[in-house]
Amino acid sequence: MPDSRPRLQAAAALLAAAALAVTGCAVHTASGKLGKKVVLDRGLSAQGRPWRLTASEQGGQLGLFLESPSGYDYSGGIGFRPGPPPGLWLEGSGPHGSIFYYGPAPTAAVTVRLSSPGRAAIRLPTRPFPRRAGLPPGRYFITQPPGSINLDWNVTLLDAAGRKVAFADF
Repeated sequence: MPDSRPRLQAAAALLAAAALAVTGCAVHTASGKLGKKVVLDRGLSAQGRPWRLTASEQGGQLGLFLESPSGYDYSGGIGFRPGPPPGLWLEGSGPHGSIFYYGPAPTAAVTVRLSSPGRAAIRLPTRPFPRRAGLPPGRYFITQPPGSINLDWNVTLLDAAGRKVAFADF
């Protein structure tokens, strides 16, 4: 019987490449050397399941990960950059099949607006990265938007006056 491992490895590489194209950031792998993870935020999903958002630095790039309290990765990525398709933040899995939107924001972006056709826009504040953690200067946001997990939300970074803020590499 032929060995199916090369096919499986090729399929895994294709899936990882597709994930890169969709999110615009590198995929977190166990073989990568991450800096020490710092817990940025904690909360409960709409289903009442706990989560935490962690960050780390890897080779000069920011990593953000949505995890269980025990450290199980639900979703995450390393290296956030604009480019086709835009992938400046993550639409990532959370606990119990939930979907979260999270990502970095430049220091000037103090608010994030999420909008989806037929839905009321959501505005939420960004929070600064802790300075002591070795993370880049900037801010972050995280939310679990209401409604179906099949809704697509557009993310707009805003300054204190409500004007759009250009994204910066992380």
